[in-house]
Amino acid sequence: MGAGDFRDLVTFIAACASVSSLISFFLGNARPSWTSRRITFLSALPVPSLVWLLCIYVFVGAATSSKEDCGVDACGMAMAFSILIAFAGIIGFGVGAACARCVRKLISK
Repeated sequence: MGAGDFRDLVTFIAACASVSSLISFFLGNARPSWTSRRITFLSALPVPSLVWLLCIYVFVGAATSSKEDCGVDACGMAMAFSILIAFAGIIGFGVGAACARCVRKLISK
């Protein structure tokens, strides 16, 4: 993993954390009757779900393409890369949920 890849991963994780914290803050104020678990889950979803949709698009596009379109195993590499990025989305969801939960704890005090 090169320096650019690590920087991209850290940027993605920071985006997940910041967006989920902001959404948690605004949802907590807009919907005080909602449970903390619901707010945390909904706050952590937006950024990773966009990444997962992109990964599904790349994976299905690579899986359904013909052998002539793929070249020298380019489709296999695209599918493997989309699976790795989907796992990064899972990590981003976890970090976002943790940050949203912390914001909820800070607001409720």
